[in-house]
Amino acid sequence: MKDFWGISSATERRLNRLGIYTIKELALSSKEMLQKEFGIMGEELHQHTNGIDFSRISDVYIPSSRSFGKSQILFRDYTSRKEVELLLLELLDDVCFRLRMHQVVAQTIHLSIGYSKQTGGGFSRQKKMGRA
Repeated sequence: MKDFWGISSATERRLNRLGIYTIKELALSSKEMLQKEFGIMGEELHQHTNGIDFSRISDVYIPSSRSFGKSQILFRDYTSRKEVELLLLELLDDVCFRLRMHQVVAQTIHLSIGYSKQTGGGFSRQKKMGRA
């Protein structure tokens, strides 16, 4: 069920605890029970599984905040400090170029690095600077 919009792995587990294992069972479930369990999201799940969608295509989506990022999937783990530094500088250069093109500054920096599972899987860190 987690391939369906709005259903994460955690939501799927919660639905399973309620005896709901399929989209059909979700669609036939009581809207009130889903609202009690999931709040407003329960009502949206019920509507969506029953083919009801009140969103308007003509509405323009304006994100509340903009983010600029860059990612790259590599064919191997990089173990040399010089290789890693060069790669990070290239990614950073690209993001900074895009920030300058949009004439914006950044206050929060997020770095996420993933490795192969054999070497630990990776990490993610975020830092909000005192000023942009």
